[in-house]
Amino acid sequence: MSARIYRGPIQAVILDWGGTVTDHGCHAAVAAMRETMREAGVETTEGDLRRKLGLAKLEQLRGLFECERVREAWVARHGAPAEESDLVRLQTRYIEIALAAASGDLLPGVMPLHEFLRQLGIRIATNTSQPRPLLERMLTSARRQGFCPVASVCPDDTGVGRPAPYMCYLLATQLRLHPLGACVKVGDTVADIEEGRSAGMWTIGIAETGNEVGLDLTELSILPESERKLRIANARTRLKSAGAHFVVNTLPDCLPVFERIQQQLLRGTLAN
Repeated sequence: MSARIYRGPIQAVILDWGGTVTDHGCHAAVAAMRETMREAGVETTEGDLRRKLGLAKLEQLRGLFECERVREAWVARHGAPAEESDLVRLQTRYIEIALAAASGDLLPGVMPLHEFLRQLGIRIATNTSQPRPLLERMLTSARRQGFCPVASVCPDDTGVGRPAPYMCYLLATQLRLHPLGACVKVGDTVADIEEGRSAGMWTIGIAETGNEVGLDLTELSILPESERKLRIANARTRLKSAGAHFVVNTLPDCLPVFERIQQQLLRGTLAN
C-alpha cells in the first residue's frame, strides 16, 4: 500500500531567536561570550566567537577551545588545560552576563509576520541555542511586545542542541506536527539550517540580520553600499551552501516564501 500523500497547509513555523527574531547581528550573544572569556583571562576574536554560534553554549565553548591560541592563553593564565568542569563554570558565568545585558527587543517586521501567520492559522514555535534562563527572559520580553509562540524549547530540554534535530522533534511531539516535511525551520546560522534539514523540514536562512553578517543595524547602515551588499551576498552563499531551501535577508522577507511553500504542499510536495 502506498503512503498517503499530504496535501495541506504548513503545519508550523519554527523560528530561531537571536539574529532572527531579536538581537540584530547576534551582538548580545557575542558580547556576553567575549566578556565571559575576558573575565577568565582569555581574549577572543570576533571570528572565534561566531564560528560555532548557533550550537548549545557548552558546544560553543568546546569549539572555542579547538583554537590553539585560545588553549594556550588559558594554560598561560590557569596553569593547566581547560577541563569540562571549567567549561560548565564558564557557561554559568555566560548566563549571568547575558541575563544582565538582555534587552529582548523584537526586530522590525516580527509582529507583522506573527499576525500574517496567525491569520493563516499557522502556529509559531521557537527554539534556541541559549540555555533555559535566557530563553525564559526572551519569552517574557517578547510576550510583553505581543509575540507569543505556542511552544519554545532549548538544548536543556533535549540534552543536545543543533545541528541535531531533537529540538525540532520535541516541538513536533508537543504540537503533534505531522508530517515534518510540512513544517518550516527559520534561522540565521549554519547550525539552524543543518538542524532543520536533519529534521526533514523546509528551511529558510536569514542573512542580513544574523550571525553570518554579524553587524547591528547601525553598523550595517553606515557601511558603503558595495561592502554592505558583498557581506549580505556572502552570508546568503554560506546559508545556501549549508542546505537552506530558501535564503532571505530579513524575517519579513519570508512572507512570499511561506506562500510558495504552501503551494508546494498543496501539490503534495514535502521538504526533501
